[in-house]
Amino acid sequence: MLKRLKASFNIQLLLIAILCFIAFGNTFKHDFVLDDRSAILENLLVKKGIAGIPEIWQHSYMYGYSRQNDETYRPVPSTLFAITYSAFELNSTPYHLIQILIYTLLCVLVLFYLKRLLREYHPLYPFLITALFCVHPIHTEVVANIKSADEILALLFSIGALHLSLVALDKNKTTLIGLSIVSYFLAVCSKESAITLVVLFPLQFWFFRNYSIRKMALPAAALLLPLAVYFIIRGSLLESMTFVEGSSKLSVYNNSLLGANSISESIGTAFTVLGYYIKLLFLPTNLSYDYSFNAFPIVELHNLKSLISVGIYLLLGALALIGIIRKWGLAFGIILFLAVLSIYSNLFVKIASSGGERFLFAPLLGFLLFVVLGIDQIQKEKTIRWINQSSVSILSIGVIILFTSMTISRNSDWNNEGNLFLIDVEKVPESFRTNLFAANVYEQNAIYASNPTVKSNLYKSALEHLKTAYKIYPEYDETYIQMADIYKQQGDWAKMKKVCKAGLKHHEDNLDLTFMLGDAHMNLNEFSASRKNFLKLISSKDTSQRNSAMFNMGATYLNEQRFDSSIHWFERIKEYRPDDINISYYLAIAYFQVENSDKAVQLFSRIPNDHPTYAHSQSSIGTIYLLEEQYEKAIEHFNLALLVVPGDENILNNMVVAYQALGDFEKAEECIAMINSPNALPGLQ
Repeated sequence: MLKRLKASFNIQLLLIAILCFIAFGNTFKHDFVLDDRSAILENLLVKKGIAGIPEIWQHSYMYGYSRQNDETYRPVPSTLFAITYSAFELNSTPYHLIQILIYTLLCVLVLFYLKRLLREYHPLYPFLITALFCVHPIHTEVVANIKSADEILALLFSIGALHLSLVALDKNKTTLIGLSIVSYFLAVCSKESAITLVVLFPLQFWFFRNYSIRKMALPAAALLLPLAVYFIIRGSLLESMTFVEGSSKLSVYNNSLLGANSISESIGTAFTVLGYYIKLLFLPTNLSYDYSFNAFPIVELHNLKSLISVGIYLLLGALALIGIIRKWGLAFGIILFLAVLSIYSNLFVKIASSGGERFLFAPLLGFLLFVVLGIDQIQKEKTIRWINQSSVSILSIGVIILFTSMTISRNSDWNNEGNLFLIDVEKVPESFRTNLFAANVYEQNAIYASNPTVKSNLYKSALEHLKTAYKIYPEYDETYIQMADIYKQQGDWAKMKKVCKAGLKHHEDNLDLTFMLGDAHMNLNEFSASRKNFLKLISSKDTSQRNSAMFNMGATYLNEQRFDSSIHWFERIKEYRPDDINISYYLAIAYFQVENSDKAVQLFSRIPNDHPTYAHSQSSIGTIYLLEEQYEKAIEHFNLALLVVPGDENILNNMVVAYQALGDFEKAEECIAMINSPNALPGLQ
C-alpha cells in the first residue's frame, strides 16, 4: 500500500478527498450555529443575494448585521454566502456541503503545494502531512461552523498564491506571478490572518530552493502589491481599522486578558493559552466552542504553566533562527506556525477572545511541517535509532485513523446550538459564556415544555447555570436580565424584583432591568414603586420600551382605580399605537368607570371577535345599554358575548334583567334555566 502511495500521486489526491468527506460528511444536515447568525441569517447584505455583492465589497464584514462600518473587511466569504443565499436561501445543508467542498479543495491544494515544496524529501511526507491536517479534530470548529469559511478561504488562497509563485520560479513562468498576486489578494480579503503569511513567500525559496536572491526577489516582492491595495481599500472604506475603544467585543467576558492588572499577568496568561494550544495539537480532547472568561484564569508570568509554555516557544523560536541559518526545512513550519498564531496570541495586540480552536487552523499546517521535517532531521542525523520511515508511516496512519474517529464524534456536537451549548458547558464549566448560553437553552426548552414537572426542572437547570455565570462574572447585565425573565415565567415576582435590584447596583442605567423591576413591582401591587421605574423609560430612545412603559403606567393607575390618570396614559400611548387593540380595551374600561359611555362603547366596539377580550367587550357594551335602559341593544350585545362564552352567569343575569324590563318573562325564565344548568360556564369578573 505504501509503495502504491509513493508511486501514484492520483491515489494520494483521491484518498485526501475521501478522508475529507469521511471526517466531515456528518455535518451536511447540521443547523446554523453561533456566528452564522451575524454572518448569514441576520445579515441584510448577504440576504440580498447576488444583488448585494457590490455593497459587500464596499463595507465592513459585519455591516449587514450591525450597520457599523468598522473593524474587519472580509468581502470574499460574504460574497460566497450571498451567492449561496441566492440559490438556496436559508437551507443550511447546501452551506455545509459547500463548506466541505472548499475544505476538500484546500486539502487537495495543500497536497499539490507540499509535493512541489518538498520535492527533495521523502515522497510520502506531503501525503502524511496533508492527511493529518485534513482529519485533525481541531478543525471541527472551522468546518462545522459555516461562518468560519473565512478561515478556509484565507488559507486556500494563501496556499494557492504560494504554490503559483513556486511554480513560477521552478518553471520560469513569470506570468504565474500575476495569478499569485490575485490569489493572495483574495486571501487577505477573506481574513486578515493571511497578512502574516507574506513572510512565507521569500522563505519558501530560501529553505527549499537554491535560487539566487535576485531570482527570488521579484515573486516575493510582488506579493507586497496586494497587501498595499488591500490596506488602501480597507482604509478608504472603513471608519476604523481595528476594534473601537469601548466596543463590547473588547470586554473582559470575551477576553480574560483584558482583566490583567500588570504586564506580568498579561504575558503570563497569554502564554498559558499558548501552552494550551500546544496541548490541543497533540491531544485534541475536551474541545469547546468557547474559551471566554474565566476559562483561562489570570496568572503571573512566574506561574508554572506559563513558564513551561514560555520555554516551549523560546525553543521553537531558537530552532527557527538556527534553521534559517542552516536552511532546515523544519524552521519553515515553525515560522508558519508562529506567524499566524502571533496575531491571536494577545501578546502584541488584544483581540476579542481569550482563545479559540479556529485560531489553530492555519498554524496546524506549520506545526505538522515542523514535526514531520523534524523527524526527518532526526532520521538523517540518526540520533534516535528506532525512528525510521516505516515506524513514522505506521504511527502516522494510526494517528490518522484515531483523529478521523475523534473528528466524526466531535462533529456531532455541532449539530445545533442547543446540543453544542449543553455538551460544551460540561467541558469548560469555568467559562462565563458556556454557562450563560447553556442557561438560555434550558430556558427556551422550558418555555415550550408542556409537562409542569419537566418545565420546572428545566427552569431549575437554567437558574443553576445563570448563578454559576454570575459567580464567574457578576458585572454582566444580561445574566441578571435572563434570571429575572425566568422568575417572571415562573410568576415569582419577589425573586424577580430582588434580581433586578441586584443588577441595577452594577448597571444603574440599564433600561431592561429598570423596566423589569417596574413589572415586578406592578405584579406585587406595589404600584407607586412600579411607576418610579416606568417613568425613567418615558424619554427612552427605544420606542418599544417607551411605549410599554406608558402602557404600564396606565395599567397601574387602572389597578388603583385612579381612572382619570389611567386614561391620561392610555391616551398618550394610543397616539403612538393607534391600532393596538389592547390599548383600546383597557382605555374603554377606564372610560366605562368614569361613566363616559359613548367613548367606552366606541372603544369596546373596536375589539374584533377573535380577540381574547371580545366577549367581555360585548358584555360591557351590553351593560352600558342596560344602564341606559336600551334593553334591546343590551340583549343584542349580550348574545354576541354568549357566542364566545355560552352559559356565562353574569351575562345571563343581566339578560334576565333586560328581558324582565321588556316584559318578556318567558325569555327571562329561559335565561334563569341556563344559569341553573350544570353546563353553565363561570362568569367574567
